[in-house]
Amino acid sequence: MAETETGSELETEAPSLLSIGQESGRNVNINIGPKFLQLFSEQLYSSPNKAFEELVSNAWDAGATSVYIGIPEDLETAPAPILWVLDNGISMDEAGLELLWAVGDDHKTRDDWERPRGREQIGKFGIGKLATYVLADELTYICKADDGVIRAISVDFRRILELAESQQQLHMEPLPLAVREIAPADLSDLLKSLGLEEAAEILADGSVRSFVEEFAKDNPSANGDTPAEQGDPPVDEGAGADLDTDEFHAAVADEHVPAEPESPNSTWTLVALTALKARGRNVSRSHVKRMLRAALPLGASIDLIMDRKSLPSAKADVAVDQRWVLGRDFTPTDVIRERTEDVLVSVAGHASPDPYVLVDGVGKVTGEIRLYERSIASGKSVARAASNGFVVNIRGRIINLHDPHFGLPALSHAAWAKVRIAVRVDGLNEDLAVSREAVEDTEAVDNFRGFLRACFNHARKHYAQGRRFPDVHELLRDEWGTVPLAPLMHVVEMTVGGEITLDLIDTTANDQGAEQLRIDIERDPKEALRDVQARPQGKAARLSTYRVADRSVVINSDHPYWIEQLTSDIDKKEMLGIAATVSLLCDAYLLEMGVDPEYVEELRTYRDQVERLIAASRRKSAPLLVDLLDQAGNDSASLENVVADCLESLGFQIQHQAQSGKPEGIATADLAPDAEENRRRYRFIYEAKSTKSADRKVTTKDVNVSGQDRHRDNAAADTDDPLAVEYALVVAPGFQRGALEEETAKLRVCPMRSADLGRLLMGAAATGSLDLVRFEDVLKLTDPDAVATAISELIDAQRDANRLSIQELVAALSEDDNVTRLSAGTISREIRRQREAVAGKRQTRPNEEDVRHLVRGLQMLAPSAVQVVGDQVVLGTSPGRLAEAIRRQTASLPEAVRFELDRLTWE
Repeated sequence: MAETETGSELETEAPSLLSIGQESGRNVNINIGPKFLQLFSEQLYSSPNKAFEELVSNAWDAGATSVYIGIPEDLETAPAPILWVLDNGISMDEAGLELLWAVGDDHKTRDDWERPRGREQIGKFGIGKLATYVLADELTYICKADDGVIRAISVDFRRILELAESQQQLHMEPLPLAVREIAPADLSDLLKSLGLEEAAEILADGSVRSFVEEFAKDNPSANGDTPAEQGDPPVDEGAGADLDTDEFHAAVADEHVPAEPESPNSTWTLVALTALKARGRNVSRSHVKRMLRAALPLGASIDLIMDRKSLPSAKADVAVDQRWVLGRDFTPTDVIRERTEDVLVSVAGHASPDPYVLVDGVGKVTGEIRLYERSIASGKSVARAASNGFVVNIRGRIINLHDPHFGLPALSHAAWAKVRIAVRVDGLNEDLAVSREAVEDTEAVDNFRGFLRACFNHARKHYAQGRRFPDVHELLRDEWGTVPLAPLMHVVEMTVGGEITLDLIDTTANDQGAEQLRIDIERDPKEALRDVQARPQGKAARLSTYRVADRSVVINSDHPYWIEQLTSDIDKKEMLGIAATVSLLCDAYLLEMGVDPEYVEELRTYRDQVERLIAASRRKSAPLLVDLLDQAGNDSASLENVVADCLESLGFQIQHQAQSGKPEGIATADLAPDAEENRRRYRFIYEAKSTKSADRKVTTKDVNVSGQDRHRDNAAADTDDPLAVEYALVVAPGFQRGALEEETAKLRVCPMRSADLGRLLMGAAATGSLDLVRFEDVLKLTDPDAVATAISELIDAQRDANRLSIQELVAALSEDDNVTRLSAGTISREIRRQREAVAGKRQTRPNEEDVRHLVRGLQMLAPSAVQVVGDQVVLGTSPGRLAEAIRRQTASLPEAVRFELDRLTWE
């Protein structure tokens, strides 16, 4: 029997979780249509490991403290493997099961939703369960809710596809799922008969016990370490692995203030996937472990157990630089009077036999300060809770999950991202707010905040003393190791490990994991940065990235800033490379400090816009280029440069050559992808021919048509781009007629007068960016008169298709003269509103692309005043000055080039 999408013939023997228990006579309706199920789940969850992780996220949202994960070791070869997750969170009764399948419901985001254990909710719209469709055909929930009843409900996704096969629509009639009940006495035997022996053992007494309760007897040495998978590189647990497991030192809490006992939680949920699909069998045990560890903050209130081992937070691998136990290693005697909001704080330390400190008005405080070698303030785990900052425990319960500053002003020093200060302070129990997740503003709380600030200042002082950056002479000798590169390497490690996603780091073609990368760099620090190199990355890409595959900083040689600033001077090239590298390292340092990746991305976007505006300010405007075309007709070198500038302004990517036996350059047109998303491009060589003759006409001999033909045939071999060079363009002030047309027609060379190139440039500036697709037809012409006519037709076509005038654009921008950046969508909506006010009916144009199209043209008229960056229109001046700049630029154009420019531009 051939293998199908749902797996292979092995799965015909899968245990029947679909029928476990006795039907209660009640149903839960599911109304997810087959198309919605397929398109939505497969688009969201292309990775089987990410899809499986969603089940664990659901356990977090349910307030679970213990989550057991079952991924068979023989997942690929077992006859009927089962993937399962068992947690002790808030479970579901019949109403909860009904809500479970209310896909799109946003109850988790409502203000009145009671968040289990005060946790921020990962899921929002109940779509996480759809991830299971990627992995398996059968999904079963077995739940024990507060009412003590054990219920089971199953969905066979194949039924949905079969019942709705003929409908082919997003939704379908509700499909009833039978609710089944299981007698507690039968649960263990049923689970064992289905191959879920480990789950049966965990649920032996009807509740999910903690990891310590369940396995401590069999694993007396279990301390949270996670064994490496077969073939995995060894994981350095760092200094943090040897620390006391109780960072709060709760054993010495005030005897007269008992800890709050955890209320027994006998509710639980078991989710099982059967009839696994091919992708379900491809779930990687080691990858899932890494993903889950990366998602755990330090000191998490949840224990993830896999293979009878607790998974520690990935941040536990970060080495601790220094550690101070309160009362033993640190008592702020030097700052006995720490001033916080005019409150004086007195502190006394007690080092033995059990260390603690006494804070005025607060009482006994235990705990410790840890200063880590690198940031613990970023990554996927931040969505759940902070690992750095203050962790305040009152009577066994952390009360500031969502405020790691504990009400103090933001401590923005770089040390903040590397400091964790965990304290037990039962004396503030009376100062808790009603929610018991924060404190009231009292004198005791103010005293305690002063004490916390003193703890942080102590760690910050040692952090500052321990920092050492190399002297300049060390840098020049390349003897500095990796000190300035440490933040970048940390960000690389997080990116490779899947904790963050930023275009700062390029992971393409990288086949090494984060652990191996770290091992290589520790073995030889120079492996961190092998090279700084310039490579074409496309005009839209950022100026610099770090490429993991070859450990290099890559400067984007297509970026306008690089192109405009670069000269043939090798010193300037090196300077620009160093500047781009420094910017990259600073971005990594911000992430190392714990700055939100979204803010870093916003900073990179802003810097990119500034770089592009600076490049634009150095670029010659279209009117100036038209003037230079006219002036350079008798100067070969000048004409070559201005033709290249014109083609680049029109939207072509230029590769300069200008060597003996080669053309002056190669121009590439990057077109929009076709309907099948295939990339479309064409290329042509170009040359400029000047003349000193009075009639300003280049002879046929000087055009050297046969030479252009050879250059075109050989051009592709001179580049790394395999795309053929199909066309040849020669620009000159004028051409002698006669033999020229015959030779250009025979060898397919396009002759263009410089005045016609100028008209094309101004036409594109006035009506919007040049239609590169239609321009390809111009390159196929071989007569200069035919080329001139085609350019006129192209300009007229762009004018007729233009749905927007500069006057309307300036009026829309003038609605708020203080705004320097607006989205194209916002501008298009404002223009439609203004048109509707005049026409009295709804307007559908202009759209966003109409706006971007016109602004790309305006960039040619006033490059330093306006620019398109992605979806944003960025202004370098006020809208009024923009209009004045355009009028000033075009006022002195010769009449031969203007072709009613005012009408094209302003009406």
